[in-house]
Amino acid sequence: EEVQASPALLNAMLEQAISLTRPLDFREVVDFRQLKNLVMVCLLSIAFFSAISFQWEDHMRTLFLRLMGGDANYPTETTITSVKVNGQTGDGTIKSGDTAKIVAEVNSSKIVPLEGTLYWQSEGAKEDSLEIAVDNLDRFIGEIEIGMKETLYRLEIGDDRTDWFTISVSPAPTFTKTSITLTYPEYLDRNDSTEENLDFSVTEGTTIKWTLECSPPITDLNITLGDEKLAAKVSEDGTKAVFETLAEESFSYNFHYIKDKEHGFEYEIPGKQEVEVIPDRIPEIELVEPSANAYATSKKILEII
Repeated sequence: EEVQASPALLNAMLEQAISLTRPLDFREVVDFRQLKNLVMVCLLSIAFFSAISFQWEDHMRTLFLRLMGGDANYPTETTITSVKVNGQTGDGTIKSGDTAKIVAEVNSSKIVPLEGTLYWQSEGAKEDSLEIAVDNLDRFIGEIEIGMKETLYRLEIGDDRTDWFTISVSPAPTFTKTSITLTYPEYLDRNDSTEENLDFSVTEGTTIKWTLECSPPITDLNITLGDEKLAAKVSEDGTKAVFETLAEESFSYNFHYIKDKEHGFEYEIPGKQEVEVIPDRIPEIELVEPSANAYATSKKILEII
């Protein structure tokens, strides 16, 4: 049967059917020239932010932390200008039993932070931290217990951080050896003797001389003998201290204070010592022999006990 249709219309339908069934050509949908421009803008943006991150590292870190929802302080341009421990700059030495008082001074071209953090770590222990607040002199003050071990510490205030500093501990001087020389009164006809115990007994009139070996070395040793205070004679190298007194009556004594030679720290030595002084007295004489009255001839030798 002959189709009565326009050949032009049939060709148009055929072309339309071919067009609808052929694969998609994305070049007709997307203008890749525009994508190229977009990629260039992204690359330039990344390069720009990378460049400024080297110049303002703290600012960029804070920016990204904030973008990710983290809690970060804005840069304050804070500079820690001075750090002291018990009055000593940076590294320092404290005496045993003391607390380490750390004082940091800061300045800022913007605003001084309200808080900072003190980190410290004693030998053989884990790191610890303490939040410290600013005072009205733009100083941050923190106090930590040290004990007897060397301790490292550092500070973070605003956008400034310090290196690690060292706190050393000076031990209290101790008596490594004691020697007490006793020089007796002449009438006793006794040779000198020595004592090592700080508590002892002596005869009245005995001269007592203490010789104490000290470590670490000292410069001063003050003693209270009864109601009297005196200073020991300390050797030039600080390892020996000597003092003496005449025993006239019983008394107690204690070491009022001792001063470390290297750092000048003063220590008190707790406790009192006792010296018992035995008073001199008239001898008691008892006649043992002869036990009763007796008769004797001339020139008889009589033995008396």
